[in-house]
Amino acid sequence: MDGGMYVSDFSSAIIGHAQHPLRDPLWNHERGRIWRVISKEKPVVTEFPKIEGRPLDALLDLLHHPQDLVRDHARIELRRQGAALVPALDAWVSGLARSRPDFLQAAMEALWLFDSKGEVRPHLLGEVLAGDNLALRAAAVQLVRFQHNRLPDAVGILTRSLADAHPRVRMAVLNVVALLRPDFPQFDHVLHGFTDENPAVAQMLQDLRLGTRPLKGRSVPVLEMAPDSQLLCWQSKRPDGEVWEAGGGKTPMGGSNGTWVTLVDSGVAQPALLSVKHGYVDIVVNGVQLLSADSMWSSQQQAQFDLNKGLNRIEISFRNLKGNVPPIYLSNLLGERPEQVRTSNTPSILSELNAAWSLAHSAEAGVLHVQAVPNQMQFAPKELRVKRGLPVRLVFENPDLMIHNFVLLKPGSEEEVGALADRMARQQDAAKRGYVPKSNKILQASGLLDPGTTEELNFTAPGEPGRYPFICTFPGHWRVMQGVLVVE
Repeated sequence: MDGGMYVSDFSSAIIGHAQHPLRDPLWNHERGRIWRVISKEKPVVTEFPKIEGRPLDALLDLLHHPQDLVRDHARIELRRQGAALVPALDAWVSGLARSRPDFLQAAMEALWLFDSKGEVRPHLLGEVLAGDNLALRAAAVQLVRFQHNRLPDAVGILTRSLADAHPRVRMAVLNVVALLRPDFPQFDHVLHGFTDENPAVAQMLQDLRLGTRPLKGRSVPVLEMAPDSQLLCWQSKRPDGEVWEAGGGKTPMGGSNGTWVTLVDSGVAQPALLSVKHGYVDIVVNGVQLLSADSMWSSQQQAQFDLNKGLNRIEISFRNLKGNVPPIYLSNLLGERPEQVRTSNTPSILSELNAAWSLAHSAEAGVLHVQAVPNQMQFAPKELRVKRGLPVRLVFENPDLMIHNFVLLKPGSEEEVGALADRMARQQDAAKRGYVPKSNKILQASGLLDPGTTEELNFTAPGEPGRYPFICTFPGHWRVMQGVLVVE
């Protein structure tokens, strides 16, 4: 109202706001600031003119007001005037001096009002299009979209506007053509032979040349998966290691809940998409957790990742599932079967690829792997098991976009150590120390890992059986990033 810009900021311990409801106690509902920014070169508006109930001539005079908001509300009130508006508006426009500094703005206001009554004024529109205000020229072009069936030469108006000196106006023409041509193909002729050296206009033109038929792309969810992209053969991670074939007509032994594994051999490294329709599912590819969903509302899950050249191990875990495992598809980003990919479509192929995977990773037998799950502020897995007093080789991976660490603690000390970690945020050397506080409750700690890095920890498991928590001590993370090392 007063011409100022208001900016609010707030402080919160939460990182990753989308994952936390407004009822989360970590939200800060009490502290914050509001900044008011004004121009020193313009007077602050202190009064707002009365609009509602004013006579027609007074409302028309408000179309000269310097504030957009006032003119907007004046137009709203003028549209309520009924049939009397059009003749009054014609008389008002005819009385406008073309020498007025705000003539073009007033003319555009009138054109919008004429349009609200189903009227066009081609001559007045031409004056705005020929004026020196590029924003108003662009606005006049956009108005052609709504008046194309009433204007005598809409195609000609748009064609001439393509020669405008400013790219914003030319982009407005392309926008209008894009919106009109699906139903009115004649507007495609506006762009016949047109080229442009401005990068933004050239990009719009290139996009328009793709046509009006919908295209699939990586920014558009894939709704239809090619039938031959379905992964058909899976092995349970239960001790029985049961193999289940999709479409085999039987329910897996013990039901479908649990973790199922398959392997894929790719001839090239390539982007891929794993799709499954179920609301309670975890997806892990090559040891990296890509997705964890727990929703009764959204059941279509799609996880995008990069297939490695060679063997790839896919794990999918189901919860709250009744009946058979739903179809699981591995596709390219357009929903088609990836090129140069061999999948485990039969139990014999699955057994062959499984043996090759085990041989390739034989050196990792007995190694504990734990990671920071991308975009979820969680560890995976959340529970590790070791035998007391035996050597432990633990690999901590960080495929997330944020920095994390792994800190193993004595039982029951996560609150104490977490509070110490939070206080480190105010210490100048905290980052150099990896946000690991000084405490005798800390048994092992990794460094602070950047995204995409890994660290190996080698230690001897505690001699006393129990549940030893591990947390990320980056300030604030420890409250949600927790797991447990079970010593047996």
